[in-house]
Amino acid sequence: MITSIIAKIPLAYRSFILPALVLVSILAFSLTIGRAVWEKIVQERGVVSALQTDNAKLLAKKEMLASQDNKTLLIKTQAAVDAIPAEIPALPTLASLNFLATQTGVTVTDFRITERKDKKSETSYLEMVVNFEGITTSSLTFLNELKNMAPLVKVIEIASTVQAETARSKVTLNSIWSPLPKDLGKPNSPLEPLSKADEEVANKLLQLKKSKSKVAEGSVPQGRANPFAL
Repeated sequence: MITSIIAKIPLAYRSFILPALVLVSILAFSLTIGRAVWEKIVQERGVVSALQTDNAKLLAKKEMLASQDNKTLLIKTQAAVDAIPAEIPALPTLASLNFLATQTGVTVTDFRITERKDKKSETSYLEMVVNFEGITTSSLTFLNELKNMAPLVKVIEIASTVQAETARSKVTLNSIWSPLPKDLGKPNSPLEPLSKADEEVANKLLQLKKSKSKVAEGSVPQGRANPFAL
């Protein structure tokens, strides 16, 4: 078929057939290679653009972190962990309760701790029943200061009896904990600056009162041998 086509071409042009075929082949090959090279260039340009974006984010994060005072950040972080511990807060809560009782002039006479689970949210919490006694004004001060204590507790129920200016009270508290985050995000993820509301919360956490030492043996009345037993 090719021979018949060539036969129809005038003799004057037949000498150009081979060079023309070679030229067409070179052009086709060049176009194929050129397209592949162009696609590679576009791909690499996208990679470079992504790297530049990541680099800009990292530089912005570096500048934000550099503008912060490390000591202040550590203090605020510790205050947050003290408020909501990463582990079951039985000992730190008892220590703070005992510290608060000493500061307000009441005496803790008994306590009971039970680990419970919320059926709706499936979250665990500690239920703490604390019995204490003292003069009425001291007892009221103790109850009022519970909201300023770390770890944070929620007052569920209060029962009191008063005889000869001495109040004997029982308060039921709930205390929660939350594990520390395992994933802090990608290195190039931007840092969100703290809002004014966040700063206010952080400052409130710094004001919470807590014991500076763990519960010493004998510093609070001994409850059950296993205080977590149901």
